[in-house]
Amino acid sequence: MYRLSLFLAALIFVAGAAFAEDVRPDGTLVEDGTDCTTADAHTKTDNDTDDAWNASDDCADDSCTAAADTTFVSQITFASPSDNPSITAGAQTMAVRARKCDDGQTGTPSIRIDAHCNGTLVDTGALTNIAWNSGEGTVVTEAWTFNTTDCATDGSDVEVLIFCDAASGSPGARVGCDFAAVEWRATVGGVAVTRRMVIAP
Repeated sequence: MYRLSLFLAALIFVAGAAFAEDVRPDGTLVEDGTDCTTADAHTKTDNDTDDAWNASDDCADDSCTAAADTTFVSQITFASPSDNPSITAGAQTMAVRARKCDDGQTGTPSIRIDAHCNGTLVDTGALTNIAWNSGEGTVVTEAWTFNTTDCATDGSDVEVLIFCDAASGSPGARVGCDFAAVEWRATVGGVAVTRRMVIAP
């Protein structure tokens, strides 16, 4: 006489919890119009916790009040996050602390933050006016949506492009931008994991 045992196998999908982390820059692809020669300019000042502008750790406009200085562009790469970025709409944020580069000028420059993946534009930010603000500048952020069509699944090719639209006009109004503390406030994890469970009577 044989005893027949029946086994029931079930697939269970368990979603891990998403979490936030700050991802810091690890390189510069393009510098056009800024004086930004060391990695310290991108990483030392933390715009989440440090409200003091450190002039030795910034990316300075290299012709702050020049008549021809209308824009600058800096395109920066990031280290890989600890887990795959979330594809939830608006879950990712780029952040930079920026200020106008000379408080004695009357004009108001603006900053725009764009998200790229391996050179492909993923999100275009809006121009945001920036002020001197007692030398501390303003933290400018841009929320964007990560996707795996333009971006590597692990986020290893994410880049940020920082664009300054300098104030023009009379000599006393012309003024560009300084920036520091670039970071990607990444939301990662939350990916479904498949587990197999076997139930035996």
